[in-house]
Amino acid sequence: MAWNRTSDLINGWSELPEGKRNLVWNMFMGPTMRRLLVDWEQEAPLTVAALRAEAGRDLGEPDYQELIKQLLEESPDFAAIWARQDVRGRQEGAKRFQHPELGRFDLEYTAFQVAEQPSLRLYLYTPADKRTAMKLREAAQRVNRPS
Repeated sequence: MAWNRTSDLINGWSELPEGKRNLVWNMFMGPTMRRLLVDWEQEAPLTVAALRAEAGRDLGEPDYQELIKQLLEESPDFAAIWARQDVRGRQEGAKRFQHPELGRFDLEYTAFQVAEQPSLRLYLYTPADKRTAMKLREAAQRVNRPS
């Protein structure tokens, strides 16, 4: 729904189709996430298990059903992981990236549930180390400069 310019530089949100700008779709169908995440094979199952946990009783809602149907049809990786039926909430963690412009960096994150809309999450990413902080500061300065 929303992101800052540095997040867009990393994840390419603005390049994704408007209805597909979410973490789960991007993990399995986005053009770059498999290459960006150093630990994609470990992250993908955790993402699916978190979808099951966070969506809970809302999984019957049309938006969830459409997302899941498309992923089951178009992503063999998602279909295999979904069939495991793992459920695991995920409020915090770390992700390691290898980015074509920024190089290697690590982020830690915390997920917050939006009180007014429980199906929404706010993810707050922070640098995991000084090297990452410096890279992201430089990237933010670059993308936030007036044109």
